[in-house]
Amino acid sequence: MAMAGLSFSAMRFYAFYIGKLTMPGIDPVLLRRAMTKSFMNPSLHLIAVSAAWVNPAVSLALYVAIPLLFFVPTKLERIPVSRGEEYP
Repeated sequence: MAMAGLSFSAMRFYAFYIGKLTMPGIDPVLLRRAMTKSFMNPSLHLIAVSAAWVNPAVSLALYVAIPLLFFVPTKLERIPVSRGEEYP
């Protein structure tokens, strides 16, 4: 799961900053917050794996909590986009 989260974070980083594949005019603070949230995923999975050696209950609790963190959409994910609209 950590590797999947890391690859998603790398893809998002490329889309935001290298490829500039976002809508023009999006607040850079929203992009930074989305990147922070993306990097939290692999970090928390690595912490959960490490915690399993010390306290398996903490590890299981983290594995339950991690998906719950990502069910709540961020402001970036709530920006409306009309269908058929093209962006340069």
